Amino acid sequence: MTATTYLSTPCPRASPYTAYSHAPPPYNQYPPYDSYDTTSRLLRSCGNTTANVSPWSNTRSPALNRQASPPYPIPASSPVPRQRTTSPQSFSAFLRRGKKKPDAGSLHPLLGMKPPPLLFDVRFPDTRLEVSRQWAHATHGLEYATHSRATYLRIVFDDCPWTIDVRGVAGAPVTPADVFRHLYLGLAQPMSNTEWSLADDTRRRAIIKANTKRTGAAAVQDVRRVDWLGKRSLFSSMRMCTSTERRWLSTDDYDGEVWVVSFENNQT
Repeated sequence: MTATTYLSTPCPRASPYTAYSHAPPPYNQYPPYDSYDTTSRLLRSCGNTTANVSPWSNTRSPALNRQASPPYPIPASSPVPRQRTTSPQSFSAFLRRGKKKPDAGSLHPLLGMKPPPLLFDVRFPDTRLEVSRQWAHATHGLEYATHSRATYLRIVFDDCPWTIDVRGVAGAPVTPADVFRHLYLGLAQPMSNTEWSLADDTRRRAIIKANTKRTGAAAVQDVRRVDWLGKRSLFSSMRMCTSTERRWLSTDDYDGEVWVVSFENNQT
């Protein structure tokens, strides 16, 4: 999968947000300054002066495996993941203190947290997605989207007559980046005549207003599914679909996980 870099655009509301990059955090590449001295003292005390002094390659002491500190201060309230002991895709990085494992059906915080730690207006490509600064320093977008590490899932809407199927790249588990990309591409599809016929008069007026605002044209043109949302085009969160909702949405025959996405009003 090609890494995606989310670029931020200046806007008043986006001031507490920054660019969302999938590049590895630079402070994980080098040991802290004082770890070299600590390593040398430990090796000299053991009488071993030829061993590798890398804090990550020598496992004789827990002090040699310390994680490097970030080069900038982090607020105490920042949800920075604790030091990972398994893989970067481990959900244990997002658990509250004292919790051993996440609840069944857990979503990645970028998808399930309320309020969301990101700004994503589905009218625009996911490359313009902005993430809160306290989340932007890590590669959260490439981690598992669900605790079950689902390789495919279905997204439904509470008031829209369609679904979006999301699949991971080359059979890999679905990531938050996959979800955001499929949301944009699915809602950017042209609205069919059948979908238009399902809208009542109030909904049609909202669709027309959203379309002219999005295109900047005086007349209606290029009507897309995203226009159905009206002003509610800002991603809010996702939750697991209940069994009753699955029957109501006619998704009983789908063997994968089904998630309901919700939106909130945009500020433009």
